[in-house]
Amino acid sequence: MRPWITAAIISLLLAVVSTLAFRRVEPPAPAYALTPEATPAAAQAPVTAPEAPTPAGGTAPAAAAGAERLILFYTGEQRGYLEPCGCAKPMIGGIARRAKYLNHLPKGVAGIKVDNGDLIELPDRQHELKAEALAQFYQKAAYDAVNLGEKDFRLGFAYLRYLQHLANVPFLSANVVRGEGKPAFGTYTLRSVTKGGKAIPIAIIGVIAPSHGATVTQWNPDLKVEDPGPVLDRLLPEIEGKAKLILLLFHGTPEEARPVLRARPWISLCVTAHEAEDYRARPEYEGATMIVNAGQKGKYLGQLEIKTDAEGGVSPEALLAMPMEERIGDDPAVREILRQYLRHVASENLLSKVPKQKSPNGQAYAGTAKCLSCHARPHQVWKGSAHAKAYQTLVKAGHERDPDCVGCHVVGLEVAGGFRTLEQTPQLKDVGCESCHLPQATHARNPKAAKPKKVGAASCASCHVPDHSPRFNFKTYWAKIKH
Repeated sequence: MRPWITAAIISLLLAVVSTLAFRRVEPPAPAYALTPEATPAAAQAPVTAPEAPTPAGGTAPAAAAGAERLILFYTGEQRGYLEPCGCAKPMIGGIARRAKYLNHLPKGVAGIKVDNGDLIELPDRQHELKAEALAQFYQKAAYDAVNLGEKDFRLGFAYLRYLQHLANVPFLSANVVRGEGKPAFGTYTLRSVTKGGKAIPIAIIGVIAPSHGATVTQWNPDLKVEDPGPVLDRLLPEIEGKAKLILLLFHGTPEEARPVLRARPWISLCVTAHEAEDYRARPEYEGATMIVNAGQKGKYLGQLEIKTDAEGGVSPEALLAMPMEERIGDDPAVREILRQYLRHVASENLLSKVPKQKSPNGQAYAGTAKCLSCHARPHQVWKGSAHAKAYQTLVKAGHERDPDCVGCHVVGLEVAGGFRTLEQTPQLKDVGCESCHLPQATHARNPKAAKPKKVGAASCASCHVPDHSPRFNFKTYWAKIKH
């Protein structure tokens, strides 16, 4: 085949693929639409405790009158995954890429941006810093609302109020109340976007499933999770005259959301949580209410187009989620937020605070160099492998002080006597013999006294996980380091 023909075919295929980013999935009739003459009232600021900081409320700035499309962008369950580790390619995700995508929408496209909670995974200092980075990201990317998840409440009420202030974005949780019965955070927020010269007011409500009530109260004794159904019923009279579309951010599974939606067909659209890690490609329905989920860790950006008809009705239509691929690039401001986060991790010396376990076999670490005298050939294989350069990849990426990354690039970070810092334990940097064969100081001193056991695929499992090594195959990878 001639080169110019091949090039033409490739160009055609690329064009087809690019159009699929906005492929429609036709929904049933709209679940809720007010009459065309309904006008949006002044938007309500989120309901908070009196002493809590109040984020910027009110109606979001309207899009240009020439906006031809209105897209709802939804995410959730970030779980502290700020960016791909970069250990393998391709890898998707990252808030810097998402900010770049959201801040550079095509001309004529307006966006509403929401998140369905679980910013963090663990209630420790590093995840507090991650939550602060995410709060700054929400501000830079101009998010419209964040619904809190049960993992977020493990940070504590006071810290969440601080994050809300930092983000300057409404934090929602309509059915979480304080001791006196007042909502701990916002119940709903209104956003109005102008499309084709007409305002489209959208109500965004946030609730959490009652199954997470014990977790919320455990970490916040003054807070209680109420049944979301009656809470939503009380909100309806206040909202229905102000919005043409009602979006429910439900932090719970679709199974938990269905009874709530079944009794309230006025809810147009529902974003759920706690499904599979990757996004669900097709929406589900409860009656006419669309149920969607964008997966976890920000790998995909969920997208829905808000459509209008000649009678003034408003309805959502599902689009394919957008994978946050490397080709998108990074938003410079959010990239700086990530650099600042890493500087905080380093300055607080969080690496030294990683919990240490006892040696799994009772021996101390010897270091890879101690193996050379008796195991020259395996040592030569190791020296030519990526394992021997593992620590340097962290230095290059600026993550050499990051506990999330260091453990899989050194020997024994989580074991007493293992890696501490490059200055203190240089003999344990990189992935070495004892990463797989366990500590072997006794064997190094007296080879006959303690022989290491043979290891196999199980020794790779803790680091070569899908998030860090998406293409890992033991047979293929072992062939590169067979010794």
